[in-house]
Amino acid sequence: MQIKSPYYRVSVKAKINFNGKTLLVREDGKKWDLPGGGIEHYETIDEALKRELTEEIGVSDFIITSGPKIFKMINAAANRPLIFIVYELELDPATEFHPSDNVEIGLFEPGKIQDTVSYSPEYTDYIRE
Repeated sequence: MQIKSPYYRVSVKAKINFNGKTLLVREDGKKWDLPGGGIEHYETIDEALKRELTEEIGVSDFIITSGPKIFKMINAAANRPLIFIVYELELDPATEFHPSDNVEIGLFEPGKIQDTVSYSPEYTDYIRE
């Protein structure tokens, strides 16, 4: 397979444990994924994580409990390499979500998550565990 670009798109993601469930997002009706997105050139990783969570789910207060975990893979649909920097987070149990208009939030029992993105088996397994 010929890769479109030799440059990696680096994104920061959050695996959020919220009241014992895993929080996932679905943008524009696509498959479920961890919230997060691309790191802008001028941002630190922490700034990007806070910005992405604020944009997608309306949350800016969180506690990092683990990470980072790094996933290097190919997005077959876009034919480009990706790197995801993933942190595990916890939120206050009373947190209220305010997702952007095109984002749906789902809370899933670990091990019972289906219909997720499938960039790599390792990443998919990580989301679902």
